[in-house]
Amino acid sequence: MGENLKDIYSRYSKFVYNVALRMLGNTMDAEDVLQDVFVKLENKLSSFNGDSSIKTFLYRMVINQSIDYIRKHRSQTSRAEKSMLDIRPAMNDDSLLLYFMLETITVEQRSAILLYEICGFSQKEVASILNVSLGTIRSRISSGITKMAASACKEV
Repeated sequence: MGENLKDIYSRYSKFVYNVALRMLGNTMDAEDVLQDVFVKLENKLSSFNGDSSIKTFLYRMVINQSIDYIRKHRSQTSRAEKSMLDIRPAMNDDSLLLYFMLETITVEQRSAILLYEICGFSQKEVASILNVSLGTIRSRISSGITKMAASACKEV
């Protein structure tokens, strides 16, 4: 592959952080996931065989780490709820609405929609990243968008 961990961090850390922030909605949680992803990457870098790009490999890691983080902290009071103020100043009305709409769907739907709609991966690439079938991705995207639209209509 040729890149070392320091180079990968320099090139992709902001990207990993932004994906984690979209998944978790909280800067502190996103920073935790960022750190966890690169700690895990350090252990997995030698086994990376190049079947996919490093960016795809990192996406898979950050999505999975974010999902694990959400599951681990689900029973606790969410830091995102406690500290929504730390993200609001950086958000405009549209991104704040998107954040609240993303909170209404499952983590599986959220990860599929973020990878497809926000990050620009094809549905086939999203299926590969999340290691599920293409039909599952299509269903998650469709049902997630439908649920977000319904919640947005309730807010208006």
